Amino acid sequence: MSEEKVPYSAGEQLTFYDLVNDLKKLRSAQEHLEQQLMEMARVSPGLARDTRFQQIQVKTTMSLVNFDELISEYERKNQEAEQAERYNREMDERNRIAAENRNKPWLPLHDGE
Repeated sequence: MSEEKVPYSAGEQLTFYDLVNDLKKLRSAQEHLEQQLMEMARVSPGLARDTRFQQIQVKTTMSLVNFDELISEYERKNQEAEQAERYNREMDERNRIAAENRNKPWLPLHDGE
């Protein structure tokens, strides 16, 4: 019996990047399911007219729309998080440089100062 790798154990932190990747995988699986449904409907016209089958197709299509919305929302959140991280790094660097260049009256003066 093969062991499946658990994507995220209790100690691991799920990031926006991981979430978006997982949502894209789910969306891909959902697209595959929709293609299979379309193929079944093409092969069996009676099935395509069945109300339950049509409801399944509608739910599948709506699910794809929901995945698209979720993915775009989390990609936007990723961008915002990246911008915040970049801003914080720039501010940390600016503060570090300012601290290095600060007058230090407690140090002795050198010739020419």
